[in-house]
Amino acid sequence: MSSVLADLLKSFQSLLAVSRQEDEKYLVTGLSQCCEIIDAIQKNDLGYDDGLKLLKSEFHSMLTPHAGLSELFVWSDDAKERARINTEISAHLDYLWKVLR
Repeated sequence: MSSVLADLLKSFQSLLAVSRQEDEKYLVTGLSQCCEIIDAIQKNDLGYDDGLKLLKSEFHSMLTPHAGLSELFVWSDDAKERARINTEISAHLDYLWKVLR
């Protein structure tokens, strides 16, 4: 249970860092909330089942067709860097979807 939470937190924190860098305020808010929910679960301030339900709801609320997580893309003039970052974003989103669908 705690390794799944740690992996979820890692993915949310990585996406949060990219969203801050890209100034995606809507995503920063939602991703920060997801990190706070996981923190509350880990501290036993929020029960695992209730916390996971809340986390799923917050995650799904960010999957909007425009300006949502599914639209997160980083443009860099360096093609290799752009590919690396966007591949990482896709991997985190795939993992989150697999666990929180």
